[in-house]
Amino acid sequence: MTILDALFPAVPENTPNPNSKLLSSCLEIDKEKHIAIVGGGPAGVHMSACLAAKGYKVTLLESEQELGGKSLTIYDPLQPAVPQEMGTCYMHPGYTPIRKLLEEYDKDNLEINFANEKNGRMIFGLTLDDESKRKYTEGMEYFDWVFEQTEKRNGLELLAPIFIYSQQVQGYGILDKIPAFYLLWWIHPDVANGSIRSMLGSDELLVSMLKNGYQSLWKNMAKRHSDQVNYITGAQVTAIKRTPSVEIKYMLGGEEKVLEADMFVSAIDMYRFSHLITDLDPEEKEVFSKLTESTLATTLYKGKTVAHEHTVEFWFARQGVLTSDGVGQFHAQRNSRMATRPEIPAVDDTELRVAYQYSEKPPQSGDAAKLSQALMEGLKTFAGEPEVEIRLQKPWPYFPRFEAQDLVKGCPWKILEMQGKRNTVFIGSSVCFESVLDVVCYNQLLARKICG
Repeated sequence: MTILDALFPAVPENTPNPNSKLLSSCLEIDKEKHIAIVGGGPAGVHMSACLAAKGYKVTLLESEQELGGKSLTIYDPLQPAVPQEMGTCYMHPGYTPIRKLLEEYDKDNLEINFANEKNGRMIFGLTLDDESKRKYTEGMEYFDWVFEQTEKRNGLELLAPIFIYSQQVQGYGILDKIPAFYLLWWIHPDVANGSIRSMLGSDELLVSMLKNGYQSLWKNMAKRHSDQVNYITGAQVTAIKRTPSVEIKYMLGGEEKVLEADMFVSAIDMYRFSHLITDLDPEEKEVFSKLTESTLATTLYKGKTVAHEHTVEFWFARQGVLTSDGVGQFHAQRNSRMATRPEIPAVDDTELRVAYQYSEKPPQSGDAAKLSQALMEGLKTFAGEPEVEIRLQKPWPYFPRFEAQDLVKGCPWKILEMQGKRNTVFIGSSVCFESVLDVVCYNQLLARKICG
C-alpha cells in the first residue's frame, strides 16, 4: 500500500513519503555531473525538465524522430484540426500533477470534458458508501491475488462495471488475471467515488481529453528546456555501459556515435530493451527478467458516418479475446472529432475513428497484418463498417508489469532500492505504472532525492 499512498496525487506535496527511506544516498547527484537519458517518452522528457530546472547538464537520446513516446497525437489531412490520440488519451479528476504541468508549459492545451455530453456512451449508476470505500482500500493487502478475487472477498462486485471500464478498456489487463495491486494503484477510491457521482448527474469533471493532444505537452516542455538539454532524436542506441563511467553507443544518420556521461537515466522499456545494458548485475537481471507486458493496438481508420455515432463505444466481452491467429479482437473505438471538436462537421459522410485491440501477450513479429485483418472483420460484424481505410496502426507494447508472485517478492521496492546505484536511475512505466500520471509522480519522488 505504500506505493499507492506515496505516488497518488491526492497526497499533499509536503507529506513525508514512506518510500523515501528506500532510496539510496547514491541518488544524490552533484550538479556538475552530466546526465544521459535514454528514452524520449513522457517519463524521459519530464525527468529532463526536472533536472534542467535545477541546473543539471542533460543529454536525451530518443529513437523516434519526435519526442512523446506513447503520447502520440496525429493530425490527419481529412480532419486537420482534430487531434487523434494514438496512445495517451484521457485525464480524470486525480490528474493534478499533469494539470500543473499544462499550466506551466502548455496553457492553451485546454481540457475538454466529453464524458457527460449527450452522445457519450457511458455506463454505471451505483453508489459507493464509506464501508465499500474502506473495503476497497483494504483490498490492497491482497495484491498477490488477481483483482477478481479481491473484488469478491471485499464485497465489491457491484463496482465491476467501473473496474471493467477503467482498467480493461484502458488496456490495463483483464480482471480475472491482473494482480489487484495494479488495479488499486490505478483506480483510487476517491476517483471511483467521483466517477459514480458524475454518472448520477453531478457536474464534476469525470473524463477529459486535451484540445491539442498530449504530445503537445511534452513537445512544449522540451522546447522550454532546449537551452539546457540536448535532445537528440533519431538516435538508435546499441549499447549502454554504466561503470566505471557511462558510455552509450548509438547510431545517428548511419554513423556510430558515443555519448559519455556520469549518470544514466533509463526511460526505456526494460522488458524489451534491458539487453542494451551490457553490465547488468545479477540482482538487476533477476528483477527485470520477471517483467511481462501486453499489446494494445490502436488504429486510425476512415469509415462512413452513421446515425448512431457516439464519442466512444465498447464491446466489453471481446476485450482480450484472441483470434485464431493469436491477436486481439476489436473491442472499442473513439470518434475524436465528436470528443474534442464537435463543432466541426463530418466531411463527405466519412468519419475518422481510433479502434482498439488488446491481448495479454507482447507484440510479435508479423502481428501487424493479423491485427489489420481482425480489425476489418470486427468492424464489419460489430460496428456495421463493411469497408474501411486504415490510415495508421500502432501495436504498442503496453503495461509492463510484474505477476502476483513477483509482487509478493517485492520487485517494485527492489527497484527503488537500486536507484542511483551503478550510476543508474530507472524511470518510466517499466518501474511503476503505464500512465503519464504515474510516471510523472514517480519522477517527482526520485527528483526530490536527486536534487536535494
